[in-house]
Amino acid sequence: PVVWINPPSPIATANFVSSNFYAAGFSVAEIWRKTGRKYLLGVFNHSPSQSVSYSLELAGLYAGWKVYELDDRRIDSLVAPLGDLREFDTILAKGKKLPDAIFTNSCIHAQRIVEILEQRGVQVPEECSVICHSDFKEIKAMGKMFTGIKQPIEEIGKTAVQMISRLLKNNTEDLPGIYLPLTVNARQTTRAEENSLISELSVSLPT
Repeated sequence: PVVWINPPSPIATANFVSSNFYAAGFSVAEIWRKTGRKYLLGVFNHSPSQSVSYSLELAGLYAGWKVYELDDRRIDSLVAPLGDLREFDTILAKGKKLPDAIFTNSCIHAQRIVEILEQRGVQVPEECSVICHSDFKEIKAMGKMFTGIKQPIEEIGKTAVQMISRLLKNNTEDLPGIYLPLTVNARQTTRAEENSLISELSVSLPT
């Protein structure tokens, strides 16, 4: 039997164990929406269409941002090669409307984003908050520790082994896929009011 780590497709329903990426994206966007952020930018190191986890996360961001409401909120996404944020830097240099909330799937991108923002005179997190898909408290930029999303790696492994055992024991072809909650660890790249909401959500993100 085969058990997937992350669903093999956005519509998969069986034989996988995965972090709940959609719920994580939804919760992050909801936090920013509730705390008055107006322009959310998602920065990915490859197209979300090439990754099920990133496509689910981006879908969650759009849903949590409530893009269907007619107001002055805006959401965009940018695809940039790992570590190469020249396009992002160019946007800032041209003085275009700046995002005040940035979600990225890469801690390397997160480091560079904070560096570029502060070099351009944009204060993090006062003027722009940054949340990273990965959670590495050891990684900093401009002396700041990132707010990040922690995946339940050990729990995913244990649950996958249990699912394989059940498939073998029951001689069945399929078992329902399992989504596990993630934790958002609030640190120095999000504002105090955002961190307060994060602490409420971190117990168990929606499943």
